[in-house]
Formats: sequence, C-alpha cells, structure tokens
Amino acid sequence: MNKRFAWGLILFLLWACGGDSGSNINEFEVESLISSSSSSEILSSSEDFPSKDNLSSSEETALSSENIVYSSKNETSSSSAENSSSSFNVADISVSSESEIKFPAVTGCVAFYSNQEPASYGVIDAFVQKRVAVLEMQGLDSASARNVATQELYRELGLDTLLQEHFDITNSLFSEDFLGRAEKLENEGLDAALARDSVFHDFCRKLGVYDKCIELGEFAFLSGHDGITLSELEYTLFYLYKSSETELSQTLIDDFADGTLDSGNYCITDKPYDRLDELPRKFIHMGCAYDPKKIQHPLSIMRNIWRKCIGMPYCSKELYGTIYSSGKNHFKCEDGEWISFFMREEEKDGTLCSENGTYITVDEKNGKTTSYICYEYSWYDLSQSANVPAQLFLNPDYSYGVMGDSRENQAYRTTLFEGQTWLSEDMDYYEYKDSLITNHSLCAKVVYKPDASFIIYGDCDGASRFYTFEAAKNVCPKGWRLPTRADWNGVMEKAEEQGTSYLKKLFVIGNGTATDEFGLSLRRDGGVKYSDGIPEFFLSGSNLFWLEDGSFVITDAEKTTYSTDKELESTALIPVRCIKN
Repeated sequence: MNKRFAWGLILFLLWACGGDSGSNINEFEVESLISSSSSSEILSSSEDFPSKDNLSSSEETALSSENIVYSSKNETSSSSAENSSSSFNVADISVSSESEIKFPAVTGCVAFYSNQEPASYGVIDAFVQKRVAVLEMQGLDSASARNVATQELYRELGLDTLLQEHFDITNSLFSEDFLGRAEKLENEGLDAALARDSVFHDFCRKLGVYDKCIELGEFAFLSGHDGITLSELEYTLFYLYKSSETELSQTLIDDFADGTLDSGNYCITDKPYDRLDELPRKFIHMGCAYDPKKIQHPLSIMRNIWRKCIGMPYCSKELYGTIYSSGKNHFKCEDGEWISFFMREEEKDGTLCSENGTYITVDEKNGKTTSYICYEYSWYDLSQSANVPAQLFLNPDYSYGVMGDSRENQAYRTTLFEGQTWLSEDMDYYEYKDSLITNHSLCAKVVYKPDASFIIYGDCDGASRFYTFEAAKNVCPKGWRLPTRADWNGVMEKAEEQGTSYLKKLFVIGNGTATDEFGLSLRRDGGVKYSDGIPEFFLSGSNLFWLEDGSFVITDAEKTTYSTDKELESTALIPVRCIKN
C-alpha cells in the first residue's frame, strides 16, 4: 500500500505541476428551460462528444466527415466523395479480435463485482473494432483510434455525459493487470514512474473517458469512487446487444464502423421507461441477498440510452425540476435522472394528476377498466384510496346535509336515505385521552406505510379511520348510533330485486358506472386486519361498516351481505357509518 501511495503521489505532483489535462470534454449548455406543454418545444442536449479542443490534430482529422466515404449507409454527399482520399465498403473491413467476450462463471454467493475483475471483458473492444480499423486506415495510431471510437460510442448511446460524471475506474486501476504491466515495463528498463504513467494513460484511453481520467489523475483514485464501473457498463451493453453468449450483434458492429449508430439498431424504447428496472435483475448476479443498489448503475445506463432514443436531453443540474413531454409520457428531471410521472402514479394513460378530485377510467392491458381519483398529484385506484379525504368523493350534484361533531369541531355530510338520516362519510374521530380509541383504531395512511409510526396518532386528514368493534361503539357522537340490520334489510331486498342497477346508486361516482344517486357515497376501502403484527387491507373493492350487533355490512358491485366470520368480527378494524337516532 505504501508503494502504491508513493507512486500515486509522484504522479499527482507531476500532473499538478504541468500536466495538460485539457478541458472537460462534456461541458455543454442548455439555452433555455424545457417547456412542459409540448415535446416540440424541447431543446435537445448538445452533448457534442468528444470536443475537438481535447483531441490531437490527427484525432480531430479522424472525426472529419469529409475524409472517407462509407458506402454501407448511403449517406455520402457529393462534396465529401470528391474530397475523399479513399472509398470502401464496411463489409470489406477485416478485423481480428484479440480476445473474445467472456464473463466469469458466477455461482453461490460470489459478489457480482469485485476489485479483482479485469479492466474489460471485451465488450467495448468488440463494439468498436471496425470503427477502430477505419480510424487506423485514416492514419490514427491504435491507442488514439480506440480512444476516439470509444468516445463516439458513448456519444451515440447517450452515455457520454453520464460516464463523464459518474464513471469509476477504481475497480480496474489497481488490478493485477495494471500493476503487472507497469512492473513488466520496469523490468524492460523503463523508469518506474514513467512505466506507471504509461500504463495509466493507456488505461484512460481504453476506458473511453480519457480527459476526465487524466484530469483526476491516478492519485485521486487511491481513495476510491462510487461511480459506474467498466464491469457494470460491459455487462449491461452485452445484455442489450448480444447475439449469443459470447458474441455481440454483428449488425451493430458493422453499423458503428462510421462512428454513428442507426436508432433502429440500438434503441430500446420497445420497453416502457418505467419498467426498465426489471432488466438488470435478469443479468446481474444478486448473490444470496437482494440489494437494490446493485441495479442502480445498470439502470442508469439503460435509462440514458432510452432517453437518447426519444431525443430527451441529459438530466443535468441546470435542468433540475424541468418537465419533458413526449406523446402521453411526461418526465421530470430529478437528481441526475428523468423520472416518469407514471412511475410515481402521477400519470395514467397520458393524463397528469393536477386537480384534486378528478376522476379518470383507464383501459388496462388485462382487458379490465380501472377508475382513479387524483389527490395531491397522484392517481389512486378507487379500490385503494382509503387515505384520500372523503370530501373528494362527494357527489357535486347532490345536496347534502351537515352534522357537526362538537367533540373535535368536525363537520360531516349527511343524506336522507330509506327514510333515515345517514352519514355520507366514514367517521374520523380520535381522542388521544381515550386509550380504547388510540390503541384500537388506525388511519389508512398507516396501513399503507406501517413503518411510519409517527403518523399512527392524530386525525386521518378527512379520510376513513378504521376501528375495532369495541372502539366503534364509542365513536358516534351524541344523538347518533351504529346502524342495525333492520336499518339495512330494506337495502338488501332492493339489491336482490334490482341487482347492479340499484347498487350502483350507492357508491361514489367514479366506481365504474356508479352514480351516487342517493348521496350515500359508499367507498370501496375494505377493512384492516393484522398479519404477523402488520396491518393490511382485506376485501378491498368492497364497502364495509360496523353494525350495532358486532357484525359488519359488506357491499360490492354485485351484492350486499352481512359478515359471518366471528374471528374477523372480533379482531378486524372496520369503518364507522353513523345513523341518526
């Protein structure tokens, strides 16, 4: 370790005193903020990579489109043909790979990545091999040709900025390969410092982030980084573009011979952006314990390829908070990545949740339809919306009455139904001095996030509270009570006679064909029970409320009935609907 540190310090001092690191390859500007209204107004990122300021004259010459004619893509202009010194077909280029693509066999609990892995598995080499051959024909030496080709590849895949900001070479910098090559050069008579410097520069070129690598210097990597490793990059690209277990797609290799890629050959937009996180799990060895952090870097690589394919700019610090729209898809730039509104339930079928209480019905891929309600910029399935305030479910065309609960100064809507006055909302009564209420009731938000103990106490923000029967008996205010079977029997009879045409009049609007004609505004919140000490919903999609005898009513779109499970009746937590005495 002391020897490594000493050599690193020497290189750092040499670099600091006069090394020409060049300017940052990836500096770019976004001229104005992205419009959230139309994708046609979006400015694409000017990820011009590599920058000619950082290339040698020969490398700059190699990037000129006028130096060579590529008869494989039919993109040659007459002027370039006239100025070209040579013309050939990409298919005629013969290359010989120095090493085949080969990943190590992984079994048991072996970690997916380690510092002992080689600098490359040959994926990048395979990808750029024909492009390198072309550049060498133009006069570049092998190292410069590979450097240019690798940077062009990153640019074409939309990874240039990502890798400039997040590439980690620590895992290969001090590998046995690196140290062995430096030692070999020393044994051949080269000065030790120059040997390490030579190998270090060679590694930087091979990684394809040469200027960033040289800018930081070998010394900077002694402390390690937490960026994207070359192993992660190669595993990911090979999964996306392999033709067999040891070969990369020849179509892509041929396509990239001119330093560009046709979108039809590399784009992965056939997979929805919000489902890209499913892919890394198919090729990353997770060991014996799943660690979500292991998929983050491969996922970032895939997301950047995806966003490049639709013309979306890199999510830079300058674009933080910016919204990008493309068709029915909407994205927001946050913490270096574009997050789709769909991923956060803020978008359904291209519709953004922007106004509380808005309803939409979506035709799902399984052939069914689902109704959603908008609340706090997120869409909630109506069968899983128990934490949404009751006022958002009320029928805007119905004239409700009002019951004031003086205990907490709360007001509840009421309706005259079947000759009696019912609450049109579930009770949300909580008294912190009443241990029966505090220990035997829950808000829906706690059930959705059972680890958030800090929100167990207090009101439910106008949403339903769930009570055990013992607690429910003390919930209705003075002058009100729990319903009886006699109060509901008439509803059951009409439901049996008229079926769904009657039942749809009981539920809140938005539940399929529900009309809420009677202003009863039943919701489909279900009830809560404990499983291994954790609260969870049951009978979601049905409306439940306690009866005076300790049973509860169960109503769905097809029927209404009474509970018969005595164990549930003694342990479950159910909403409370009060009826006036």
